[in-house]
Amino acid sequence: IVETALQAMGEADIILHMLPPKPELSEEDRQIAGRARQFEAHYFVLINKVDMVAKERLLPLMQKIHEELSPEEIIPVCAASGDGLDRVVQAIAARLQEGPAYYPTDQYTEHDLRFLSAESVREKAMQLLHEEIPYALTAQTEAFDESGKVPRIHVAIIVEKPSQKGIVIGAGGAMLKKIGELARRDIEAMVGKKVYLELFVKVIENWTKHEKQLKDLGIIP
Repeated sequence: IVETALQAMGEADIILHMLPPKPELSEEDRQIAGRARQFEAHYFVLINKVDMVAKERLLPLMQKIHEELSPEEIIPVCAASGDGLDRVVQAIAARLQEGPAYYPTDQYTEHDLRFLSAESVREKAMQLLHEEIPYALTAQTEAFDESGKVPRIHVAIIVEKPSQKGIVIGAGGAMLKKIGELARRDIEAMVGKKVYLELFVKVIENWTKHEKQLKDLGIIP
Protein backbone atom coordinates (compact mmCIF):
# COMPACT_ATOMS: atom_id res chain seq x y z
CA ILE A 1 0.00 0.00 0.00
CA VAL A 2 2.86 2.37 0.83
CA GLU A 3 4.50 1.65 -2.53
CA THR A 4 1.22 2.40 -4.31
CA ALA A 5 1.06 5.76 -2.55
CA LEU A 6 4.65 6.53 -3.56
CA GLN A 7 3.92 5.66 -7.18
CA ALA A 8 0.91 8.00 -7.17
CA MET A 9 3.05 11.01 -6.23
CA GLY A 10 3.81 11.78 -9.85
CA GLU A 11 0.11 12.34 -10.58
CA ALA A 12 -0.64 14.41 -7.47
CA ASP A 13 -1.09 18.17 -7.22
CA ILE A 14 -0.50 18.16 -3.46
CA ILE A 15 1.38 15.61 -1.33
CA LEU A 16 0.56 15.36 2.38
CA HIS A 17 3.22 13.57 4.45
CA MET A 18 1.94 12.77 7.95
CA LEU A 19 4.46 12.22 10.74
CA PRO A 20 4.18 11.39 14.44
CA PRO A 21 5.64 13.91 16.91
CA LYS A 22 8.88 11.97 17.39
CA PRO A 23 12.15 13.86 17.98
CA GLU A 24 14.01 12.04 15.19
CA LEU A 25 13.21 11.57 11.51
CA SER A 26 13.65 8.17 9.90
CA GLU A 27 15.51 7.38 6.71
CA GLU A 28 12.15 6.47 5.17
CA ASP A 29 10.87 9.97 6.00
CA ARG A 30 13.84 11.47 4.15
CA GLN A 31 13.31 9.17 1.17
CA ILE A 32 9.63 10.12 0.93
CA ALA A 33 10.51 13.81 1.11
CA GLY A 34 13.20 13.36 -1.53
CA ARG A 35 10.79 11.65 -3.88
CA ALA A 36 8.10 14.27 -3.26
CA ARG A 37 10.47 17.07 -4.20
CA GLN A 38 11.19 15.40 -7.55
CA PHE A 39 7.72 16.37 -8.73
CA GLU A 40 5.96 19.68 -9.27
CA ALA A 41 3.39 18.92 -6.57
CA HIS A 42 3.10 21.02 -3.42
CA TYR A 43 4.62 19.10 -0.50
CA PHE A 44 3.22 19.55 3.03
CA VAL A 45 4.22 17.82 6.25
CA LEU A 46 1.50 17.26 8.85
CA ILE A 47 2.62 16.52 12.41
CA ASN A 48 -0.15 14.44 13.97
CA LYS A 49 -0.99 13.84 17.66
CA VAL A 50 0.30 17.25 18.72
CA ASP A 51 -1.99 17.06 21.74
CA MET A 52 0.45 14.47 23.14
CA VAL A 53 3.59 16.62 22.93
CA ALA A 54 4.62 19.76 24.82
CA LYS A 55 4.98 22.96 22.82
CA GLU A 56 8.66 23.30 23.74
CA ARG A 57 9.29 19.90 22.07
CA LEU A 58 7.16 20.69 19.03
CA LEU A 59 9.04 23.78 17.88
CA PRO A 60 12.46 22.03 17.61
CA LEU A 61 10.79 19.20 15.69
CA MET A 62 9.27 21.67 13.23
CA GLN A 63 12.70 23.24 12.76
CA LYS A 64 14.27 19.83 12.11
CA ILE A 65 11.56 18.98 9.56
CA HIS A 66 12.10 22.33 7.85
CA GLU A 67 15.86 21.78 7.60
CA GLU A 68 15.87 18.09 6.62
CA LEU A 69 12.68 17.61 4.58
CA SER A 70 12.14 21.12 3.16
CA PRO A 71 8.34 21.02 2.87
CA GLU A 72 6.36 23.96 1.58
CA GLU A 73 4.33 23.99 4.80
CA ILE A 74 4.48 22.28 8.20
CA ILE A 75 1.08 21.99 9.88
CA PRO A 76 0.59 20.57 13.40
CA VAL A 77 -2.70 18.67 13.66
CA CYS A 78 -4.66 16.34 15.89
CA ALA A 79 -6.68 14.00 13.69
CA ALA A 80 -8.65 12.67 16.67
CA SER A 81 -9.99 16.07 17.76
CA GLY A 82 -9.83 17.84 14.40
CA ASP A 83 -7.47 20.56 15.64
CA GLY A 84 -5.48 22.06 12.78
CA LEU A 85 -7.45 20.34 10.02
CA ASP A 86 -9.12 23.60 8.99
CA ARG A 87 -5.66 24.99 8.27
CA VAL A 88 -4.88 21.92 6.15
CA VAL A 89 -8.04 22.45 4.10
CA GLN A 90 -7.24 26.14 3.65
CA ALA A 91 -3.67 25.38 2.55
CA ILE A 92 -4.90 22.83 0.00
CA ALA A 93 -7.68 25.09 -1.31
CA ALA A 94 -5.26 27.98 -1.75
CA ARG A 95 -3.06 25.95 -4.10
CA LEU A 96 -5.53 23.95 -6.15
CA GLN A 97 -6.25 25.37 -9.58
CA GLU A 98 -9.78 25.33 -10.92
CA GLY A 99 -10.17 22.76 -13.66
CA PRO A 100 -12.86 21.77 -16.14
CA ALA A 101 -16.10 20.14 -14.94
CA TYR A 102 -15.88 16.47 -15.88
CA TYR A 103 -19.19 15.50 -14.25
CA PRO A 104 -22.64 17.08 -13.79
CA THR A 105 -22.91 19.49 -10.86
CA ASP A 106 -25.27 17.16 -8.98
CA GLN A 107 -22.90 14.16 -9.26
CA TYR A 108 -20.47 14.19 -6.35
CA THR A 109 -18.66 10.90 -7.07
CA GLU A 110 -17.84 8.59 -9.97
CA HIS A 111 -18.43 5.48 -7.83
CA ASP A 112 -21.61 3.44 -7.86
CA LEU A 113 -23.79 2.46 -4.91
CA ARG A 114 -22.07 -0.93 -4.55
CA PHE A 115 -18.78 0.80 -3.82
CA LEU A 116 -20.30 3.52 -1.64
CA SER A 117 -22.19 0.95 0.46
CA ALA A 118 -18.99 -0.95 1.25
CA GLU A 119 -17.17 2.31 1.99
CA SER A 120 -19.90 3.39 4.39
CA VAL A 121 -19.70 0.07 6.24
CA ARG A 122 -15.90 0.24 6.36
CA GLU A 123 -16.02 3.82 7.66
CA LYS A 124 -18.41 3.00 10.49
CA ALA A 125 -16.49 -0.14 11.44
CA MET A 126 -13.22 1.82 11.56
CA GLN A 127 -14.78 4.57 13.64
CA LEU A 128 -16.06 2.08 16.19
CA LEU A 129 -13.12 -0.35 16.16
CA HIS A 130 -10.04 1.72 15.28
CA GLU A 131 -8.34 0.93 18.59
CA GLU A 132 -9.02 -2.83 18.49
CA ILE A 133 -8.44 -3.42 14.76
CA PRO A 134 -6.54 -0.38 13.45
CA TYR A 135 -5.40 -1.44 9.96
CA ALA A 136 -6.65 -4.98 9.36
CA LEU A 137 -10.24 -4.25 8.40
CA THR A 138 -11.98 -3.48 5.11
CA ALA A 139 -15.38 -4.09 3.50
CA GLN A 140 -16.64 -5.40 0.17
CA THR A 141 -20.14 -5.55 -1.33
CA GLU A 142 -20.83 -9.23 -2.05
CA ALA A 143 -24.36 -8.93 -3.45
CA PHE A 144 -26.49 -6.03 -4.66
CA ASP A 145 -30.07 -6.24 -5.89
CA GLU A 146 -32.11 -3.21 -6.98
CA SER A 147 -34.89 -5.19 -8.69
CA GLY A 148 -37.39 -4.70 -5.85
CA LYS A 149 -38.79 -1.58 -4.23
CA VAL A 150 -36.16 -1.79 -1.51
CA PRO A 151 -32.53 -2.31 -2.64
CA ARG A 152 -30.93 -5.31 -0.93
CA ILE A 153 -27.24 -4.93 -0.14
CA HIS A 154 -24.99 -7.61 1.36
CA VAL A 155 -21.61 -6.38 2.58
CA ALA A 156 -18.75 -8.45 3.98
CA ILE A 157 -16.51 -6.95 6.64
CA ILE A 158 -13.11 -8.54 6.08
CA VAL A 159 -10.54 -9.10 8.82
CA GLU A 160 -7.22 -10.95 9.03
CA LYS A 161 -7.68 -13.20 12.07
CA PRO A 162 -10.48 -15.29 13.59
CA SER A 163 -10.05 -13.39 16.87
CA GLN A 164 -10.83 -10.14 15.04
CA LYS A 165 -14.07 -11.62 13.72
CA GLY A 166 -15.38 -11.91 17.27
CA ILE A 167 -14.47 -8.29 17.98
CA VAL A 168 -16.39 -7.06 14.93
CA ILE A 169 -19.46 -9.15 15.78
CA GLY A 170 -19.41 -8.17 19.45
CA ALA A 171 -21.32 -9.65 22.36
CA GLY A 172 -24.57 -11.08 21.04
CA GLY A 173 -23.92 -9.41 17.67
CA ALA A 174 -24.23 -5.93 19.20
CA MET A 175 -21.23 -4.35 17.46
CA LEU A 176 -22.15 -5.71 14.02
CA LYS A 177 -25.70 -4.44 14.50
CA LYS A 178 -24.45 -0.97 15.45
CA ILE A 179 -22.16 -0.80 12.41
CA GLY A 180 -25.07 -1.82 10.20
CA GLU A 181 -27.47 0.73 11.66
CA LEU A 182 -25.04 3.63 11.21
CA ALA A 183 -24.03 2.58 7.69
CA ARG A 184 -27.64 2.04 6.61
CA ARG A 185 -28.56 5.59 7.62
CA ASP A 186 -25.76 6.98 5.46
CA ILE A 187 -26.68 4.81 2.49
CA GLU A 188 -30.36 5.75 2.75
CA ALA A 189 -29.39 9.42 2.87
CA MET A 190 -27.38 8.95 -0.34
CA VAL A 191 -30.13 7.18 -2.30
CA GLY A 192 -33.09 8.98 -0.75
CA LYS A 193 -35.02 5.83 0.14
CA LYS A 194 -35.03 2.79 2.41
CA VAL A 195 -32.49 0.01 1.84
CA TYR A 196 -32.04 -3.46 3.29
CA LEU A 197 -28.44 -3.86 4.48
CA GLU A 198 -27.10 -7.20 5.68
CA LEU A 199 -23.61 -7.55 7.11
CA PHE A 200 -21.43 -10.55 7.77
CA VAL A 201 -17.79 -10.98 8.75
CA LYS A 202 -15.24 -12.90 6.70
CA VAL A 203 -11.68 -13.87 7.64
CA ILE A 204 -9.01 -13.66 4.92
CA GLU A 205 -5.75 -14.35 6.70
CA ASN A 206 -3.03 -11.72 6.16
CA TRP A 207 -5.00 -10.02 3.36
CA THR A 208 -3.07 -6.77 3.88
CA LYS A 209 0.22 -8.50 2.98
CA HIS A 210 -0.77 -10.10 -0.35
CA GLU A 211 -0.88 -8.09 -3.56
CA LYS A 212 -3.50 -10.35 -5.16
CA GLN A 213 -5.89 -9.92 -2.24
CA LEU A 214 -5.39 -6.15 -2.29
CA LYS A 215 -6.17 -6.10 -6.02
CA ASP A 216 -9.21 -8.35 -5.59
CA LEU A 217 -10.54 -5.99 -2.93
CA GLY A 218 -9.96 -2.97 -5.17
CA ILE A 219 -7.50 -1.36 -2.77
CA ILE A 220 -4.69 -1.22 -5.34
CA PRO A 221 -5.06 -1.18 -9.15
